[in-house]
Amino acid sequence: MAQFCESPLAERCEITLEQEEPAEQTVLSVDEALLARLLENLMNNSVRHNPKPVNITVHTRQVGERFCLTVADDGIGYPAAVLVALNAAEPAENAPHILGLYVVQQIAAAHGGRTVFGQNTPCGAKATVWLPVK
Repeated sequence: MAQFCESPLAERCEITLEQEEPAEQTVLSVDEALLARLLENLMNNSVRHNPKPVNITVHTRQVGERFCLTVADDGIGYPAAVLVALNAAEPAENAPHILGLYVVQQIAAAHGGRTVFGQNTPCGAKATVWLPVK
């Protein structure tokens, strides 16, 4: 997050970090650079795909043997076609250009996890990444 906060995109958003106490002590077996890329892709997506400045909340928690990282914003949310493409078993021929979000899915999967994309309530986009705890 610190690296993102130093980028020009950070001027177009407010970022809140919420960490539940057990998550602060969680140990993950991950490639730090790839996990940073995952977070960067989600935050970049929030800023780049909203015409107005957005509020981004990054929330971490531990649920059993899983670490949960949620990135949510209060922007316009994911277009329906994007959610369909992200939740499809295989990419469609006319899938929207969402390479950064596909990379998020691949990084999570490479670490034994998964990503769930949806809409934030009452508005905006939300991505939840589940990773196994070491």
